[in-house]
Amino acid sequence: MTNWTRRPWLLGLIAAVAVVPMVAVACGGGDDDDATATEAPGGTTSTAGKVNYGKLSGEVKIDGSSTVFPISQAVAEEFSKVAKNVRANVALSGTGGGFEKFCRKEIQVSDASRPMNQTEKDKCAAAGITDIVEVQVAIDALTVVVNPQNTWATCMTPAELQKLFQKDGASKWSDINPAWPAENVKFYFPGADSGTFDYFKEAIKLRGEASKEPPHRPTARPRKTTTCS
Repeated sequence: MTNWTRRPWLLGLIAAVAVVPMVAVACGGGDDDDATATEAPGGTTSTAGKVNYGKLSGEVKIDGSSTVFPISQAVAEEFSKVAKNVRANVALSGTGGGFEKFCRKEIQVSDASRPMNQTEKDKCAAAGITDIVEVQVAIDALTVVVNPQNTWATCMTPAELQKLFQKDGASKWSDINPAWPAENVKFYFPGADSGTFDYFKEAIKLRGEASKEPPHRPTARPRKTTTCS
């Protein structure tokens, strides 16, 4: 298994506009005599510096990247231990799918493995979501792996990967390197809604004609790890 590049974005996106109503209802009317009351957006009162999680109630919906899903799931489980009256629902539909739900106001937190692009921001703005908070929660590695029975492709350059993954590109290993066997390559990589897929296309310059680059080959088997065998 060869680690060939680092993916710099692993994000959770939170729309403050969408979250505030739930928080305002939960935090209003605190009875801590030592706390300082402050005016929150919308005219509600919250406790400065302190949150009484036991008084929180409502529902938080989280969706998006399958890569970020385990992190959100773990956070939701820990949060539920202290905020027992809050229902945290965590699902996954891919980075792109999460952004679509986010901009339709179906969820409050969108997990993503890439930043939100301008088209997605415009869709959110059209729906009245303009105050978007982007929080980087982790950095992970994107890895290209080959089947253990593949004993020849021990090292590949970005240029070779581009030739392998571009539309109408190499179909046999020998197309990449004449010294490699003339065996068909079987591709496994994420579907179009995956932020990992988007980053992979960016990293090996396969973003299509709009970027003056060749397009990526059509999705073979969506929602799989990027592997070759």
